[in-house]
Amino acid sequence: MNRKDYSMKKQSFIFGLILILGLVSLSRGAVFKGWCVKVLEGDTVVVYVNKKMLKIRLAYIDCPESDQPFGPESIQFVTSLMLKKKVQVEIESYAEDGVVIGRVIINNQDLSMTLVEAGLAWYYKDHGTERYLAKAQRKAKRNKIGLWVQKKPVAPWSHREQKQKQ
Repeated sequence: MNRKDYSMKKQSFIFGLILILGLVSLSRGAVFKGWCVKVLEGDTVVVYVNKKMLKIRLAYIDCPESDQPFGPESIQFVTSLMLKKKVQVEIESYAEDGVVIGRVIINNQDLSMTLVEAGLAWYYKDHGTERYLAKAQRKAKRNKIGLWVQKKPVAPWSHREQKQKQ
């Protein structure tokens, strides 16, 4: 093996090692802090961390779509709480498209919990067994808070399914 081949293999190895270490640092259970720079939906934000923009989907909840009742309210609510503020993200998993699914904490409050309590999100029980969120949703329903004032609110996943059929 000549010097050039050895040098290229060495560079490839180092690049691979850096890539692996970077992925491990963002593995499940990892926690990082960054700045919320954009609110895409009530349950999806963009966080600036380590000179990168990361799309974060809030774990265990689903907010109404923007064309549903309380969809715009959920976006406005999250914007008022988070935009241009420092947040903490606890990674739970990754979506198929690489989006980080995580808990977003601001001022020591779990944003998913805050949205469910405000009646601006459904607890997505198919994606977790978070009893505290189920309990908060039952309370919001019982007290007719937010989207629960509607007689028959349509869950966002049902709404998306109906739109796809059209």
